[in-house]
Amino acid sequence: SNFAIILEINLSQPFNKVRDLEYKVSYPQKGFWEIVSEYDISVIYGIDAHYKEQIINYEKSIEIANEIIGKDVIQKLNFIEVEKNLKR
Repeated sequence: SNFAIILEINLSQPFNKVRDLEYKVSYPQKGFWEIVSEYDISVIYGIDAHYKEQIINYEKSIEIANEIIGKDVIQKLNFIEVEKNLKR
């Protein structure tokens, strides 16, 4: 059977860093994403959306995650595009 595995770069700790709540961000782990970058595995960014600040600071959280993982690794990851305006 066909199935897809999609891995998430979780932005919860990078978001807490944006809010100055985390002094040490323990994930995302660069070493893990280096391994993932060697395979054809789909990747997305994800964050809980319990309140508007998580959405407002989404891009800044991505910037922090990218700094941690490193541009060289980020460029090798297979990010999937998610349609922003889904129509029902």
